[in-house]
Amino acid sequence: MTLPTDMTVFKNIYFLEREEEEENLKFEESENQVRVKRPDYTFKNGAIYKGLWLGNFRDCYGEMIWPDGATYYGQWRMGKANGKGRFIHTDGDVYDGYWLDNKAHGYGIYRSKRDGSYYEGQWENDL
Repeated sequence: MTLPTDMTVFKNIYFLEREEEEENLKFEESENQVRVKRPDYTFKNGAIYKGLWLGNFRDCYGEMIWPDGATYYGQWRMGKANGKGRFIHTDGDVYDGYWLDNKAHGYGIYRSKRDGSYYEGQWENDL
């Protein structure tokens, strides 16, 4: 499968460099900074996060669902997709693999729902 050269796997409409809103959350923080499960959180953009938090950051494992139906299930570190995760695009395409700072990075598989084609291999900065 050939991806258009002007396309990254995940447009910034989904993974922002930093959810500035996340920086300003006012959760009770513990001195130990223990991961905790909190009620589902809806961001100003309508995206919903379900998962664990470390202080004010999404951390460990969680699920993010955007208003258009795009979904990420996987590992988080300090508010960013980091580690193993799966992103399901609104058109049904799926990326299953490793992430670094909200970008496909490392081994992963991208599958097109439309024609069944796929790319399996190493990714670097979403490409």
